[in-house]
Amino acid sequence: MRLGILSGILLCLALPLIAAAPAPPPAPADLLVGDWEGTWTSTTNGASDSLRCTVTKGDDGKYTAAFDATFWKIFRFKSTVTLTATVDGRLWRFRGEQDLGFLAGGVYKYEGHTDGQEFYSTYDSKNDKGIFRMKRAAAK
Repeated sequence: MRLGILSGILLCLALPLIAAAPAPPPAPADLLVGDWEGTWTSTTNGASDSLRCTVTKGDDGKYTAAFDATFWKIFRFKSTVTLTATVDGRLWRFRGEQDLGFLAGGVYKYEGHTDGQEFYSTYDSKNDKGIFRMKRAAAK
């Protein structure tokens, strides 16, 4: 009798585990969206300074990267670029292009990747080429 009661209790405890369908895997996190901070470095002339960026995702699936760069520690330059992204294993690869105007050097092309913690991109224009290296910005 005790064995029957014990078996019944164990079956009642195990039944929800047996009957429950496995949970679907979580949707992949968006590795590009958020605040980033780091540096830009020109590979053309060696100039380098701080860089911040906020990336948002639009309804069309494209991303907007709002860059805020410092030059010579006192000048700031802000630009916004539309990026398209694809998932490549554990990395998200992105690219974009923006005409920043004649005085800023014309059309800039951006190509890079992120693993969700580090943001790496090259930039290329008629007069300058370089690298952006950033990490997730500290929570405010």
